[in-house]
Amino acid sequence: MTPLFTSRQPMSTLAGALLLLAMFLACGPGPPLLVDTPTNGTFTTAPTVLVSGRVQYVPLGTAVLTVNGVVVPIQPDLTWSTSVTLDPVAIVNPILVRMDYQNVVRRQRLTVLAGDSTLDGDFSLEAMAMRISANGLDEMEPVMSGLFALDPATLVPVGTVLDSGCQIPGPFGTCLGSSTTSVANPPPSISGFDVDIVPALDVMTGTITIHDLEIHLYISGSGLVPSCGLRLNATATTLPGSYEVEPDAVDPSNVDVQQTSISVGFTGFQQTFTSGLCDVPIIGDIIQLIIGSLQGTVTQGFQDFLSDPDGLGPIDAPVAEAIEVATAGLDLDGSIGSQIGVNLEAPHFAIDEDPDGLTLGTDARITATMLAPDAPDLAASFHIDEVFPTFGTLTPVGGVPFDLALAIGSSAFNQLLKAEVESGLLGQVMTELDLGGGPTPITAGLLAFFIPELAGMDPATPLELHIQPQLAPFVTGEIGPSGELSKLYVPGLAIELIRPGFAPLVELVVDAQVGLDFDFVAGEIAVTIGGVVPGSLNVDIVANPILTNETVLGAVLEFALDQTLPSLADSFGSFPLPDLLGLQLGFLEASRNGEFVSVFLDLSPTP
Repeated sequence: MTPLFTSRQPMSTLAGALLLLAMFLACGPGPPLLVDTPTNGTFTTAPTVLVSGRVQYVPLGTAVLTVNGVVVPIQPDLTWSTSVTLDPVAIVNPILVRMDYQNVVRRQRLTVLAGDSTLDGDFSLEAMAMRISANGLDEMEPVMSGLFALDPATLVPVGTVLDSGCQIPGPFGTCLGSSTTSVANPPPSISGFDVDIVPALDVMTGTITIHDLEIHLYISGSGLVPSCGLRLNATATTLPGSYEVEPDAVDPSNVDVQQTSISVGFTGFQQTFTSGLCDVPIIGDIIQLIIGSLQGTVTQGFQDFLSDPDGLGPIDAPVAEAIEVATAGLDLDGSIGSQIGVNLEAPHFAIDEDPDGLTLGTDARITATMLAPDAPDLAASFHIDEVFPTFGTLTPVGGVPFDLALAIGSSAFNQLLKAEVESGLLGQVMTELDLGGGPTPITAGLLAFFIPELAGMDPATPLELHIQPQLAPFVTGEIGPSGELSKLYVPGLAIELIRPGFAPLVELVVDAQVGLDFDFVAGEIAVTIGGVVPGSLNVDIVANPILTNETVLGAVLEFALDQTLPSLADSFGSFPLPDLLGLQLGFLEASRNGEFVSVFLDLSPTP
């Protein structure tokens, strides 16, 4: 068996044995201290909280019990209780219960959060927003064009009869010349088409412009009407329509686009005869009649193709369907949720059009996909009411145009932090410390200067800091201490100093406040954590089996944690900006838009 302490000096062996005995006396069999209420991580808006519990196997009058340093009497049935006043400004209210019995100290540390909460599985209302600017809609137009086919050969197929009958009436009901005009080969064609989406107040207009429409005709004449071929060209054909965008009535996570109108306009046909004698007098007049008939036929064909076949039913007009598919490609719960590894549901509560763009507002429910080993299963996350944002045409800080903005309120972000903690966020094992001179391996020799009781170990003995959150961090909408986007509250962070393979040497629970920001590094959005807010660090020692001086230890830990906590940003990781619908997202800035934290992006074709 590997000895707990090894040294080449006899006195160190004796010191190690004494330390082992002290750990046994402090952590060995002793009277349990039980806390019944409140549960660790309780949220409440009440001004006070009842703290109660029991002790066991303690003769009455032989133990001293305190709650946050105030003596609480133990009743004859070995129960105890007291009321603790909460600080709603601090929000995080640590409660330390301590029992001293003979040479044994027992401590329980829990946290009560003064504020409202969102229960696990509930929605945060009006919690997130996606803004697509008018510029962003312009970038999406080529994508929309590719989502449906506009083929005039299908709308007006070869063989379609445009006109048939007597063209030159004769006397007494006779006919001096008749013709049948039909679409001929090669089939009707266009060189392409564009979609132009323009937002307006409570509506979007979508105009399709068809380029270089070409239709070949054959006039089969009799009598005075000759047979001839004719090619008709329209340099531009416009099809303006109006569209209303609303949350889908069946599944509000989706967008429903309804076409309210569609029309067709030609700039005029140009005619070129390809065979026969179609340009002789009288025949020219007949041709003009045919052109007019053709315009009506093509107009009706386009309108039939682009109309909504069932009104408010489930089948959409092609342009409306293209808008739905394009916006679905930018959905928050699908493409964004998958990037951050959580279950994200974001049903729309409103979709508002205005001349500068389109705002999609959603509620949010964010849960963990799987509970990580040793991670807490949390009942709720911190909630705070905030005003849903409005958007201008420029980013708030840089003042540059943007294509797409993603905004999240504090309550939804706290749900995300809760889900991430349940997925393993912040849980880590540290083998190095940066005490100001760069990362240094944690050894008994490094810490013995601060914790003399470790001097009994071989100085090279490796030690570890095991960090595990008991609760989820949260934000409240406050700016960080150095101007960061948010101030992040980190309550109930459990830390153990461990020699691998042995019981903890010291156990503590830490509360802190740090600045939280977003950065863009190597194509990915990364979380950065700033320094600890002065005066916010609270360290409660909950187990001290080596019986080190707790006042000195607390001071040392405060310094070490001030240097160490920013490194927890590494556990947040980063996520790449996805390519959506063939469009690449480019980072512009992360800033506050009203009370919401927002990421502003531009859209460009993927190389």
